[in-house]
Amino acid sequence: MRVSVYYATDKDRAFEEALQEALRIDPYEPFYYYLQANMLNKKGRPSQAKTALSQALELRPESPLYLAVLSYTEALLRNFEDSARLERLSLKHNMESSEVYFFSAWRLVSVGNTSLKRRIYGMPFA
Repeated sequence: MRVSVYYATDKDRAFEEALQEALRIDPYEPFYYYLQANMLNKKGRPSQAKTALSQALELRPESPLYLAVLSYTEALLRNFEDSARLERLSLKHNMESSEVYFFSAWRLVSVGNTSLKRRIYGMPFA
């Protein structure tokens, strides 16, 4: 619980400490690796986020959410083909998850989809 609260309230140092404790207690919980990856992406460290997501996907290989975040992370790393493949895979596993679509939108923004940027940021179409 503390890990999620510290993540949601942007208390980075407390998050890191709680995360390490949680992983020590339950290293087989993929959600911790997912949160860690999100925090690393927010800090501009996508290669480390990819490692955390790989650990989450080892534990839950078909998780649409984890696949969608990895798709976004691959886009940040400029691995566009892998990013698109992972996006398709995440949508194949769950086309109804708003979180999956959220990360798919961020993936498109990160690859430079101008039309989508306009819609997300409320800018009028040119």
